[in-house]
Amino acid sequence: MFIKNFLLAFISTLIIGSVITISSNSLFLRWLGLEINLLRFIPIIINKITFHNSEAAIKYFITQALASILIVTSIVVNYTSLRHFITNTPYLFLIPALAIKIGMAPLHFWFPQVRILLNWFKCLILFTWQKLAPLFLISYFSINILINIIILSSAVTGALGGFNQNNFKLILTYSSISHSSWIVSLGPFNVNACLLYFTFYSLINSTIILLFSQKGITLTKHIISSKNNPLRSLPIILGVMSLGGLPPFLGFLRKIIALTILIKLFNVFSVIFLISSSLVSLFFYTSMFYKLTLNDSPSHKYKNFTRFNPLLTSMLIFLTLATNLILPIVFTLT
Repeated sequence: MFIKNFLLAFISTLIIGSVITISSNSLFLRWLGLEINLLRFIPIIINKITFHNSEAAIKYFITQALASILIVTSIVVNYTSLRHFITNTPYLFLIPALAIKIGMAPLHFWFPQVRILLNWFKCLILFTWQKLAPLFLISYFSINILINIIILSSAVTGALGGFNQNNFKLILTYSSISHSSWIVSLGPFNVNACLLYFTFYSLINSTIILLFSQKGITLTKHIISSKNNPLRSLPIILGVMSLGGLPPFLGFLRKIIALTILIKLFNVFSVIFLISSSLVSLFFYTSMFYKLTLNDSPSHKYKNFTRFNPLLTSMLIFLTLATNLILPIVFTLT
C-alpha cells in the first residue's frame, strides 16, 4: 500500500512538471518544469533497489543533467550580453538539449541502454509521457539544418536499429526514435497534427506494452502462434503491425495524415526519406512475425501462453481491435 501511494505521489508530480513546461511562456519556467519532471522520474525508476534499476537511474540522470546544462547555458547566454557574441543561441544549445531529452539520433546513445534495464511500466512512461514536454518545446523551432539532421538521422537509426533485434524493448526503442522524427517534422507546420500523431502513437504503444506486460513477453521467440489458441498472439501481431504503419490499422491512418501535411510544406527529399525508413521498419516487423507464425515446434513454445486469464485475454483482444481497426474507421467517417 505504501509503495502504491509512493508511486502515485511521484507520478502526480511528474505530470505537474510537464504541465508547467507546456503552459509556461518563460524559458526559465520551462526548464524548471523539465527539472521537476526529471527529479520525480528518478525515484520511480529506483522504487526497488536493484542493480538494473540503479544503473538505469544513474545513466538516465547523467544524460538528462547534461541536457539541462545545455538549457541553462542557453538561458544565461540569452539574458546576458553574451548573446551579442554567440549568435543563433537556441539552435546551438536548446535543440541538442531537447534532442537528448527525447532520445533522438544522433544523441540517442543513452536511450537503448536505459530502456533495456527497465520493466514495462517504466518503459511505458519513457515511451510516452517523458517525450511530451520536449517534443512540445522543439515544435516551436522552424525547420533548419540542425533539425533536419536530427530528423533524418533519427529516421535512419530507427529503421536500421531494429534489424537483428530479438528483444522487444529494443525494438520498441528504435521504433520510438523513428516515430519521433515524424512528430518533430510535423511540429513547425501543424501543431494539431503533431499532437494527434503523438496521441495515436501513445495509444498503440500503450496497448502493445499492456499485452507484453500481461503475458510476460520480452523476446521475439516468446510469441509463437499456437494451433490450439491462435488468438493469444493475434492482438500482439495486430498491435505491432499498426505501430509499423500497415494498412488499414490506426498507425497507417496517422502516417497518411502526416504525409498530407508534409508533402505540401516539407522538403520532398526529407519526406521520401521518412517514407523509406517506415517501409524498412514495416519490412522487418512483417518478416519477424512471418517467421514466428510458421514455427510451431513445441520445444519453442513459451510457457506463459499456457497460463492465461480468458476474461483478461478477451478484453485485451477487444482493446486491440478497437484501437487498431474500429477507431480508424470511425475517425475516417467523421
